[in-house]
Amino acid sequence: ASRREVVRVLWNVPREKFEEFLKGKKPVLIKKFVEGWKAVEKWKGGGLAKAIGKEGLEKSVQVQQVRPGATFRGDEDARFELKMSLRQFLSENLDKRCRLDVVPSSKSSSSSETSPYETTSLYLAQCSMYESNPSSASDLAVIPELVNDIKVPDYVPKDSIRNINLWISRGLTRSNLHYDENDNLLCVVEGRKFVRMFPPSSTRKLQPFPIWHASANHSQIKSEEKLKDIDSIYANVEAGDTLYIPEGWWHCVTSGVSHSASNYSTRKRSRDEEMRTVAVNIWFRRNICPEHMEKYYLRQLFVSQLQKMKSELASEITVSIGKLSVSSIIHNLLSLKQNIKTLKIRLSTLLHVPFPKLLEAIRECSTKRPMEWKKALSSYDSMSTYVLMDRLEKAELDIGKGNASFVAKIYDNFFHAFQQKDDAKENLQTQAEAVSMIMRKLNVYSKHASLELLKGVLGLDCGGKI
Repeated sequence: ASRREVVRVLWNVPREKFEEFLKGKKPVLIKKFVEGWKAVEKWKGGGLAKAIGKEGLEKSVQVQQVRPGATFRGDEDARFELKMSLRQFLSENLDKRCRLDVVPSSKSSSSSETSPYETTSLYLAQCSMYESNPSSASDLAVIPELVNDIKVPDYVPKDSIRNINLWISRGLTRSNLHYDENDNLLCVVEGRKFVRMFPPSSTRKLQPFPIWHASANHSQIKSEEKLKDIDSIYANVEAGDTLYIPEGWWHCVTSGVSHSASNYSTRKRSRDEEMRTVAVNIWFRRNICPEHMEKYYLRQLFVSQLQKMKSELASEITVSIGKLSVSSIIHNLLSLKQNIKTLKIRLSTLLHVPFPKLLEAIRECSTKRPMEWKKALSSYDSMSTYVLMDRLEKAELDIGKGNASFVAKIYDNFFHAFQQKDDAKENLQTQAEAVSMIMRKLNVYSKHASLELLKGVLGLDCGGKI
């Protein structure tokens, strides 16, 4: 039988004591750690909105809408994304309005016996307060004003901090089983979270997505029943507490319950038991590698080299194209010919044309020639799809600083061809299908690059299979 241990609990944590857990990469619950923060009193009720300020409240965020008990990020059939301002999300009457507006999936609508009003929850996840080294516009801090209301412990060096994020649950939410690439201090300001953790040594049993997959740090397991025979550690993190989750440790987090959640997967809950949960997490990095973490670091090293390999493979087959007019760029982007010459010209166009000019061409393709753009994108090989999306992501960081609306327009233009103007719900569905198509192609290319990496670095020829 598997063991379910309660996490080690500490009340007073001097630097030397915390270093023991940090070096050993072992979880620990620090009681009452957050009680000295300004945020504890300042963010109560409507205080959080006041702390964010008028300008911050108008910023746009992505909110997840899920059925209670379903998983955030891990269960696409049970969630629905809403784009709104922080002011709207924190509004007292938002909960009811969103519940009535929910668009359930075909699977959930046919099997659910309860109404959307009774069954959906809202989750604002990973809303950035601080980012040390943003890699895209989406990484830029949304609410830096809130950093002054928390206190990072002295035993976490400032130069080791990667991100500080705000998480708010309105109702019951649960994250998919996953691991993070940084050490994590999960600090609960309001409400309660239940966290179940599995050591890196259990990775094989937890059925992670393949290393080349976009969700390589997520488990494919969705049923609690399949986890019952795997050793784990669990923690009830109450308001004022902080949980240290070492990098590489698998964990799933349940938010929004007013009681101990150790039996959350089997017990029915009333609406009265669901509550608002507010938390801050601090991701930081310390280069420590105890023996039980070696497989995790090997996995991370492979991911790092895979990113380089994907760029190298694309660069190797580009050709000189010189300066191109917008009409020539459009011609190269819309070409449906399937031969190596066309591939090389298209890749060279995507890689080397200055981004403002490339964006102008994409905008014209998607708005003036939408059907041709849709056919072209659908016909792109996986390498061209990767280069296009990688170029967009890298460019949006430079363009998007201080201009989030312009970044949004990039993707509005990009997906314009996939939308049906007469029906808002169909717009969302067709755009989701386009995103799914692109993700499939990105995974195909990652798999191809993985095979090339294994062959080139380790001399292993897998015959096209992983």
